[in-house]
Amino acid sequence: MKKVNVMVDADWESRYPRQRGAGVEVFLKDGAVLSAKVDYALGEPENPLPPARTLEKLRSTAGEFLSPE
Repeated sequence: MKKVNVMVDADWESRYPRQRGAGVEVFLKDGAVLSAKVDYALGEPENPLPPARTLEKLRSTAGEFLSPE
């Protein structure tokens, strides 16, 4: 946890609430930086969870209560 910093980015903050995205940067020991961003989180109306992932999520959380196929 000591190596994690959470910061508010002014650009992302200015887009909220019409756009709910996020970005991440990972600084490696060798000096390389890995980064990624999403404009809308998976599951938001603009970026819905695909049906296969929805079913996977259902099975992983409620599978023991479902009857076998």
